[in-house]
Amino acid sequence: MDLYLIRHGQTDWNKKGIMQGQTDIPLNHRGKEQAAFLADFFRSDPFPVRRIFSSPLSRAAQTAVFLGKALGLSVQILPQMKETNMGHWEGRTWEEIRKHDAASYEAWLLDPYNTPHPGGESYRQVAERALSALLPLEDPSLPTVIVTHGDVMLALHACCRGGSLKDAPSRITGNLMRRELNNSSIWHFSLNCGQLRFLAPVPVDNRFFR
Repeated sequence: MDLYLIRHGQTDWNKKGIMQGQTDIPLNHRGKEQAAFLADFFRSDPFPVRRIFSSPLSRAAQTAVFLGKALGLSVQILPQMKETNMGHWEGRTWEEIRKHDAASYEAWLLDPYNTPHPGGESYRQVAERALSALLPLEDPSLPTVIVTHGDVMLALHACCRGGSLKDAPSRITGNLMRRELNNSSIWHFSLNCGQLRFLAPVPVDNRFFR
């Protein structure tokens, strides 16, 4: 089954570099423009999408509604596809976290796939709950879009790589998070016989999504 995971459009917290986690922040004006662009992209490109699912958080659900209207499809909510619970780090920037919670940050960097965010989830836990939603959806006749979040996409990519974050398009390098997963990015996965595989990012005009 072809599976297209999409990161939601921009929010004000994205613009300011604030960690949202499961805090429910809606799309800003730019995010709505990005969602409209995505809708046009899927409507004009030969993607045979048959189903649309979304995280319950408003920034993802709003993005999904744009796609649904463009493709004439209803949007179904998957609670397991919501963003990582970032615990005590939600509402803070990476710089604030590095400055005020340096010990926890350094410990997390050593093994971010298995180490929970303080008071929150690890990427492994996120991947496990996301997979619990994806596996029952498998149907080769129903190419599927799921609008979700950057960390969910990153966690699933790492799961496909045996828990490695090193070669992800958005990855941790040195002592900081290097994010190359822009708002409204699209990643193509396949789901066959219960096995999830990352195929490639879908090329779009990334300049529009920065």
